[in-house]
Amino acid sequence: MSREALLAAKQALMHDQARQRVEDAKVPPPESRRGVQLSMVAAALALSVMLVVRPAWVFPRPPAESPTLKEASLRVRMYIEADLIERYRRNEGRLPATLLESGGDTTGLKYVQDGQTYSLTGENGGIVLTYGSTTPAAEFLGNSYELIRARNQR
Repeated sequence: MSREALLAAKQALMHDQARQRVEDAKVPPPESRRGVQLSMVAAALALSVMLVVRPAWVFPRPPAESPTLKEASLRVRMYIEADLIERYRRNEGRLPATLLESGGDTTGLKYVQDGQTYSLTGENGGIVLTYGSTTPAAEFLGNSYELIRARNQR
């Protein structure tokens, strides 16, 4: 064999060995993760449904308020609004045109003024109350604070 042939054979062998080392160093393709991906999507979907539906066994609901507590809550709210109206009257010398003008909250309340008197009508869970400004606010409030406080101490 000639010297050139030996040199060519040696170079071919070295080239093959280098190529083999590169192929051996390659990481085999990862196994399919389709099952893991589907599981993750299913779990995310299940959690999303639970957040929307809010089942009672995951998100316990507070007990329903009794009609007595609903009325007491409404009386306290109306008392607070009447106090805001009276503060406005003391500061401005007149009744406000609206509850918003006195700094109050109009949600679920109706305010009607008639000269120097006014009335507030409110609704909470089917219970409707009307407060007239000629009635002492403390009399209208009654024992509502005590009822609410007793509920919170149970």
